Amino acid sequence: SYNNSKNGIAVQFSSRNNISNITAYNNTFDGIALANTSYSNITNSITMKNRYGVLIYSNSDYNNISGITSYNNTNDGIRISLFSDYNNVSNSSVFNNTQFGLVAAGNATGMNISDITARANGNDGIRAGDNLTYSTFRNITLISNAGHGITLYNNASYNALYNITTTSQTGTNMAGIDIRYNSSFNIIYDITARGNSIG
Repeated sequence: SYNNSKNGIAVQFSSRNNISNITAYNNTFDGIALANTSYSNITNSITMKNRYGVLIYSNSDYNNISGITSYNNTNDGIRISLFSDYNNVSNSSVFNNTQFGLVAAGNATGMNISDITARANGNDGIRAGDNLTYSTFRNITLISNAGHGITLYNNASYNALYNITTTSQTGTNMAGIDIRYNSSFNIIYDITARGNSIG
């Protein structure tokens, strides 16, 4: 799905969809977008040169995103936001995106983010915040992003981060892991941080 004036694939106000083996590129808006859509799967797909590679937003709950390669998008590789709860993202790679590799934000809870590689993105490898709660980030590799490796911000609380490797983030005064702005009660362990401006 390519060279479309809006999205490559868009699903709205729906449920229990399977989107698989898609290549979505050079679309004006997003490669694959779900809005008000739940219990759906996006698997084994490539998204590149879109606005967002994969966008899950606006009360889209219990979706599974797995086996995604998302790169060279003008905003984020994968973004989940706006009251979208209990989504899983796994076994995916996000790289060379202009903004963030992966964003999990926007008054959401219960996300499970695992087995992700984020490298060489223009801002943080992973950004999680804006009241994100009770979510897990595990088996994450963050390499050579221009921002922080992973950031928890704006009331990101009661989350768990473990088995994280964060190395060689390239920006000045950028940390392997950065926690800020009233983010509390997070559990962080089994971390390898090296070669960053700030551990």
